[in-house]
Amino acid sequence: MLDSIYEWIQNIAFYLVLVSAVMEVIPADGYKKYIRFFAGMVMILLAMTPLLKLGGMEDHFYTLY
Repeated sequence: MLDSIYEWIQNIAFYLVLVSAVMEVIPADGYKKYIRFFAGMVMILLAMTPLLKLGGMEDHFYTLY
């Protein structure tokens, strides 16, 4: 149980570091809002992962997306 929580937090931390690096590299301000939107959507999916595992819907969700 604690291993899965640790892995979840590690995935979120890695994702935030990756998004921060990408946001610093993007030269145009016009693209930043789209990248921020996409990053937010992926962050919501990462946050939902434990809830999907508890509900047993993780496999069904991954086949859809």
